[in-house]
Amino acid sequence: MPLTTNALERLILTRLNLAPALLLDYFSTLGFRAALVGVRLGVFDALEKGPRTAADVAEQLGTDPRGTESLLEALTSLQYLRRQGDRYANRPTASRWLTEARDPAFVEATRFLEMAAFDLWGDLEEAVRSGRPVRAFYPWLEADPQRSATFQAWTLWTARDLAPEIVRRVPLPGGAQRLIDVGGGHGRYAAAYCRATAGLSAVVFDLPIALRSAEDLLDEPDLDGRIQLQPGDFLTDELGAGFDVALVINIVHGLSEDENRRLIGRVSAALNPGGRIVLLEQFAGRAPGPAVYAINRLLDLTYHLVLKGRTYRFADAVGWLTDAGFGTPKRINLRSAPGASLATATKPRSG
Repeated sequence: MPLTTNALERLILTRLNLAPALLLDYFSTLGFRAALVGVRLGVFDALEKGPRTAADVAEQLGTDPRGTESLLEALTSLQYLRRQGDRYANRPTASRWLTEARDPAFVEATRFLEMAAFDLWGDLEEAVRSGRPVRAFYPWLEADPQRSATFQAWTLWTARDLAPEIVRRVPLPGGAQRLIDVGGGHGRYAAAYCRATAGLSAVVFDLPIALRSAEDLLDEPDLDGRIQLQPGDFLTDELGAGFDVALVINIVHGLSEDENRRLIGRVSAALNPGGRIVLLEQFAGRAPGPAVYAINRLLDLTYHLVLKGRTYRFADAVGWLTDAGFGTPKRINLRSAPGASLATATKPRSG
């Protein structure tokens, strides 16, 4: 977890400026790496059944005893573990998030965080200098199925809590029968709406490699064949028509203003009169706290790094939606992901 400071350390680092506060960022990066190594080696899984000595953990994992002890001590200092005598145990945050038994989805998703932090962010200086990505993100993902699977694991994990809240807080128009999930990848948002709405069918529209992670939905008995996977590029290929709902989830940050106007216009054309668009993003601007604000700014930098994208303002989304003929958009701030918001709007029934 992030390095915490006491009053004296804060005085030295921030008030008196007697030492470079950048060192906290450096050692926090090392802590992130140490936690990832703990996940990869199975340290947290080994401790899930109860306190154990470093020698016991090393024997089970087949790791060097001295290196294992040093790693356990580091993880203890970072508040992932606690030590009593010579025995180490998981703290609740490690048990909840970093063990296969409790959250295998997040454990798998950490591979994307690792790839982003220690591979992609190595391109940051050049991306800032040149104004464009060193590696085009989606072609880079598509070149390696394992990379693509790692990214989809991350998006699958984020959808786990977001999808139920979106379904709960954005009801469908009365009589809705068809939904399109634009750039929907794994299809979990479309599936959540189908599970909650009898008679609803959905098209998940995305690039072929992204749709691989949605193929398991085709055999889900409770979906009864109501999910269709449609490969294509949502900026150039036909989306179809006759939809009552369109989901645009975490898409616009990777597009230019002109591309977003074009995309929203194409989505509007695909919707029936009275149809609804549901757009999810991390909008720039006021945030509920300093950590969320910093995360938003770092996401903006990430989107520039890998997509030549950005975090847009809610007002930008309002402009795209109204220009495409939608009614007044509504903003819904999500509780399950502070800093993320929905922009929803309805296509007029006439005029």
